[in-house]
Amino acid sequence: MPSMMFAAGVRCEGCHTVTVGHGAGGVSRASAASCVACHGSAYATIFRDWKRGTEQRAAALSSQLDETANALGSARGAGGTLVADARHNLGLVRSGHGVHNVPYAYALLRKSHDFMNEARRARGLAPLALPWHEPPYESPCLTCHSGIEDQRGTIFGRAYAHAPHVVEQKIECTACHRTHEEKPKGEILRFDAAGCESCHHKAAVIAKPETCTPCHGGLKTGTVTSYRGAFSHALHIDDAEKTCADCHDLSTAPPTLKKEACKECHDT
Repeated sequence: MPSMMFAAGVRCEGCHTVTVGHGAGGVSRASAASCVACHGSAYATIFRDWKRGTEQRAAALSSQLDETANALGSARGAGGTLVADARHNLGLVRSGHGVHNVPYAYALLRKSHDFMNEARRARGLAPLALPWHEPPYESPCLTCHSGIEDQRGTIFGRAYAHAPHVVEQKIECTACHRTHEEKPKGEILRFDAAGCESCHHKAAVIAKPETCTPCHGGLKTGTVTSYRGAFSHALHIDDAEKTCADCHDLSTAPPTLKKEACKECHDT
């Protein structure tokens, strides 16, 4: 699993451009600036995501290995060997700086987790859950966007997390994004906010109305303008005990207001 930079013929000096120290003792270091010089400003974020992702996975695995070592005690034989192999892989990622080859670093850490759980099963211990998310499919996008499944942010003014979409729903990258060759400059998603409704509001029809809150969680913090004037969701949800489906037709995309529902409590 060679590094994509190695495969492209990039030498160490291509990224390690900043010298720290003087003379023979000087050390050349790399930074996000090295990525930007060739790939553009967007790669500064990718570099930081790579670095943070490998460090977080290594730290999470190290914690689980310590827990397993304490549970196994002075285990000898296969269990001890498996834990030692897992620690060896972890040490390689840390000492070799996993950011040099993120896919390989992630593969090593994943194998270490497998070794650890194999050792636990051999001693009758329950396996530990993977302490990070992994995409359930392969995609050329993940060559550069490794760790995207853990990224959070905002889109269309709402909080957004990749994990529910990538890991749980198995939505592939190109369902929401164009490839770099296709997308216009500055584009993030291939559609506007209405593009999200084809999935989210379809789910609302068959699920409990409470599934609305992951996207509309802040609706009780203020008022919105309605045909009757200022409308408080908090008053209707908390005091009148109304649900989303009581006032909205969830079978439409986007959901529409049931004006007749207002007449149950209001004169007009």
